[in-house]
Amino acid sequence: YGRAHVTAEGLAAYVEQRRGEPAWRGCNVTMPHKLAILDLVDDPGDVRGGIGAVNTVLRGRDGALIGTNTDAAGFFAPLAELDLAGAPVAVVGTGG
Repeated sequence: YGRAHVTAEGLAAYVEQRRGEPAWRGCNVTMPHKLAILDLVDDPGDVRGGIGAVNTVLRGRDGALIGTNTDAAGFFAPLAELDLAGAPVAVVGTGG
């Protein structure tokens, strides 16, 4: 796992370079690139229509670069087993 400083102007070139490296498996995406990268990767899970931002890119079995978002699953998983029907609930956060 490594890190790379990618500017907004260099995002498209970065993705194209990674696309050409078969051993490259993926990356995390941080602001300000979470929206812009949607135009540069495949979106088979309709992240654009659902969450609207990508935080993870992975290489699919066919070599395609796929954008996804792990935030929703990370938020939902601990709540999924709870019976909150009729319970007062507050969601507090300052994330994107």
